[in-house]
Amino acid sequence: MAATASQIYCVGGLRLALNLPDGPLAAGFASSWKEFAAEGEASMEVDASRAEFCVGEPLWVFPLPERLRDGTLRLRGPEYSAEAGPDRRRIVISGFAHRLAIENVFKLLLADWLLEQGGLLLHSAAVSLASRACLFVGPSGAGKTTLAKLCASAGWQVLADELVAVRPTGRTYQCSGTPWNVGAPGPARLKLIGELAFAGENRLEPVHAADLVRLMLANALMPDPSASGRAKMFRNASRLLERVPSARLHFSSTLSPTSALKARLDSPAAV
Repeated sequence: MAATASQIYCVGGLRLALNLPDGPLAAGFASSWKEFAAEGEASMEVDASRAEFCVGEPLWVFPLPERLRDGTLRLRGPEYSAEAGPDRRRIVISGFAHRLAIENVFKLLLADWLLEQGGLLLHSAAVSLASRACLFVGPSGAGKTTLAKLCASAGWQVLADELVAVRPTGRTYQCSGTPWNVGAPGPARLKLIGELAFAGENRLEPVHAADLVRLMLANALMPDPSASGRAKMFRNASRLLERVPSARLHFSSTLSPTSALKARLDSPAAV
């Protein structure tokens, strides 16, 4: 039997033990996810030690989630599958997979865990200053990476420019970075959530909550496509907007928007 490498990673508050065949794949995760490495006990285990790992270009197909009546979560990729029991303690990946398959399974497990916590995994950019964060949702091309680079050049921390984990902590919310694209663990207290629009100047303006809810749901990773799962996502997004101020950020692609963002973070309405 081949040797197995196990490492615990903490992403968005979820502590997950990842078991892989000892070798280049495990070493690659250990190197690129080193900021998210953790000690202690894991709350979830992903066992991919017996999967067959392919070489060459991966198929860029996201696994399809299916939630069974007993709560079991099944994920089916092009040539692999994963199944998590109702308690989500152990997930076994089988079949033929690339590293991308492991990462996609992890994304859906994280989204599933956050959903149960009252949170969401959002395609968004999150930047923070003094442990206070602003998060802006949007698809590819919306300006997430541009915003992150502008804020980083002004000395702010970039929590993520691709996927952000958001969950409630009491009556407030915190957001954390993820290891995909640019990401740092965080967390930071979420003080502003919104959408992006390119403009010739930097300014914040009100945004209608109904419009922002639609944008958030369109850019949230969905681990449960059933009617009840969609309803839970809508409730989580609505509650978030009830407790966190929202805005539309108009910003220039060449001028840092941090002054406008800091003014909002410092305002009493953002407490």
